[in-house]
Amino acid sequence: MEESLQFPSAGLTLAGVLHHPNPEIACDAGRRPAVIVLQGFGGSKNTNVIVETTRLFASLGYFALRFDMRGCGESEGV
Repeated sequence: MEESLQFPSAGLTLAGVLHHPNPEIACDAGRRPAVIVLQGFGGSKNTNVIVETTRLFASLGYFALRFDMRGCGESEGV
């Protein structure tokens, strides 16, 4: 499952997508590991490599967050 979200950062709003882990993968006491996948300079959270990487982590049982840094994509700032 992919969930669009926004969160504050130093007075600006950043846009991201949280990928929920595959629920079929066993996990200890409901706890899940998490990763943040960042784009390169001038990129966005929606580039193919970023999207596929976060989907891969989710399929392996991780929460995976991808987001647009300040001034990129759908995030505020310059």
